[in-house]
Order: sequence, then C-alpha cells, then structure tokens
Amino acid sequence: MKNLFPGNRFFLPRAPGGRPGIVLFSRTSFRRNLRGLKFPSRETGEKLDAFRKKAMSYLGGLGVFGKGVRLKFEDLDAGGRFLLAESQVIDHSAAKLEKAGLILSADGKKTVLLNGEDHFLISVLENGGDQEIAFSAASGLEELLGEKFDYAYSGEFGFLTVSPLNSGCALELSSTLHLPGLRISGALEKSFGNLYGMNFTVSGMYGEGSFAVGDLYRVSGKNSYGKSEEGFLEFFKMSVKNLVKEEALARAVLFRRERARTEDMVWRAYGILHNARLLSYVELAQNVSLLRMGMEREAIPGLGKFDPDRLFFVCQKNHLQSAGRRHSLPGCAQRASPGCAQRASRHLGPQWGCSVRGMKEGELEAKRADLARAALE
Repeated sequence: MKNLFPGNRFFLPRAPGGRPGIVLFSRTSFRRNLRGLKFPSRETGEKLDAFRKKAMSYLGGLGVFGKGVRLKFEDLDAGGRFLLAESQVIDHSAAKLEKAGLILSADGKKTVLLNGEDHFLISVLENGGDQEIAFSAASGLEELLGEKFDYAYSGEFGFLTVSPLNSGCALELSSTLHLPGLRISGALEKSFGNLYGMNFTVSGMYGEGSFAVGDLYRVSGKNSYGKSEEGFLEFFKMSVKNLVKEEALARAVLFRRERARTEDMVWRAYGILHNARLLSYVELAQNVSLLRMGMEREAIPGLGKFDPDRLFFVCQKNHLQSAGRRHSLPGCAQRASPGCAQRASRHLGPQWGCSVRGMKEGELEAKRADLARAALE
C-alpha cells in the first residue's frame, strides 16, 4: 500500500487505522485585490506579470512558504493544472487559467493563487472538520499580505472583488463531506434544501459547477454584508455540524432498519473493487464510497489498513497519467524550471516528480482496477 500510494499531504483526514470521518476537508479562503491595479481580466499582461513577480518574491520570503513550491501556470499544460485541481490545491475553474501564479506551503495546506479571478486568493485547507484552524491560519496570512500590499477597500462595499457576491469581507468557507447515507435514504434533497435556504451552495469536490462523484459534496458559504467574520464562521460551523448529524443518523437508520440490504451493498462494492479488471472513475468512486461507509460502521472486518480516501484521489485521471520521468513537473513545458520541479517532487510527493504521459481510457480503467485490488490485499 505504501509503495503504491506515495505520500501526499492533502488526503489524510483520519489517523492511520482510524474510522473514516464524514468531513474530509475544511477550507477558508479570502479574496483580495490591489488598489490601483485593474482586475486580472482587464489589466495588461505586463502589469500583471510585474505584480506576480513582486508577490511571489515577497511570499517566498515568508517562513510559511520558504520551503514551498512556486508555479507559473504558463509552465504547465492543461494536464498539470488539472492535476492541481484533483489534488484540491485549486478549483477546476482555476485550472483553466494560463497566466496565473501559485505558491504552495511545504505542508500542502496553505496556498495563494495570483492573478486568478482576483489578484489574491488566499486559502488554507485542513483535514477533517478543523474549520476554525483553517480560518485562523488564513486570517493570519491575509494580514501578513496586507502589511505589504494595499488592498482595494470601500467603506460602503468592503473588500472589492470581481464578483459583487464576493465583496464585504470577501471570505468563503467550505467543507467537503461524504454523504452516502443521505443519498441512499433519499433525504439528500431535503438536507440540501435547508442549506440553499441559508444561501449556501453545494457542488462536487472540485468546486462550483462540478458534479458530485462518490457521494463527495462541497458545501460552501460566502459571508454577506452585515456579518462579522467570526459570526459567519460560527454560523457555518453549526450548519456543517447539523449536516454531519443528519448523515450519521441516516447511516444508523440504514444499518438498523435495512441492515441486510445495506450490508449487501457494501459487500458487493468490496467484491467489485477486489475482482474487477476494468473500472471507470465513476464506478470506482461509487464503490469506494459504499466501502468507506461500511468501514465506519465496521460492516466488513479486516480493513483497518485500507485507505479509501487515498484511493479516491490517486485513481483520478491526471493522477494516473502522471507516470514516467522523475524530477519533471507533471505537465511542465520544456521551459519549466528544474529547481521548481525538484521542489514540487520533494514537497508534494513522488507522483509530482513525473511528466504527464497520455494513456488510453482502457489503460486508465485497468490501472484503477489494479490499484483497487492491491489496496484491499
């Protein structure tokens, strides 16, 4: 297992051998723009490049990013950028950018995206439900940047952003949750309806506009005018806590009232993952989801070393495509910096020390099946 799934710091929401939790990730993000510089979609490339260079230089001098990774998106092809999205470093929408910049901390939790939709997207990702820790770290990073850069701010509208919906504190909180119990019991729509009523959005784990796969959903909330950051944080935490309770109750009811049928689904998922020779990502994710739920309820003995979360991620298309040479950042163009590639390989795990190699769909499906069988042995 250890050799098949090289270390990656993003996908460890539970202690080794522990039961998988309902909340996989918690993220806090702040959007900020510079006074006197037009939004990235309207500013000249020359000025945006100068800003990116200055910001990367400053961020690289901070202790939190001193041993991290700095990337220019023009040095990555689409496969490399979407690998970042699969790794929860950026959203799928950001993976379409070609002139952005990214700086990532050595622990893989803190990122600053430059010249995306806004000049700065400051994000901290924590495993599990540690939203308060993510918020505290992101707030500290936002303040550090504010000491060097003059943020665009209005007394009437707060921090100015490209989208008026993001203005105010320009704060977004999100949690990625595993919700098979609510889906199977048919209560998912009702639970999401409650969230929509609180102006939250629900998407797949890749962010706004993405579809849910493997019962993984991202719940996001943007703070509105009139709410303090701390008040919005507590409101969001309570809302996620209520959703976790609903999922836990749904699982308990399934295993109590329909135990035979529910365990049959879990065991069938185990059988498919253990015996299949070809697996699409959707099929793999759906069966890993059922097995993950079964592990939480101890429906199948002897799976203490099986890590469903790692299997979720390493079997994504661009992760599987990353094979070949070491010390060449996946998707890098020829002009990519070797030092940058080596830092990426060292801090993000061996799969980042690879170049993207094209694989046909049949090869991808066979590789997923191989990884699933090996993970269960």
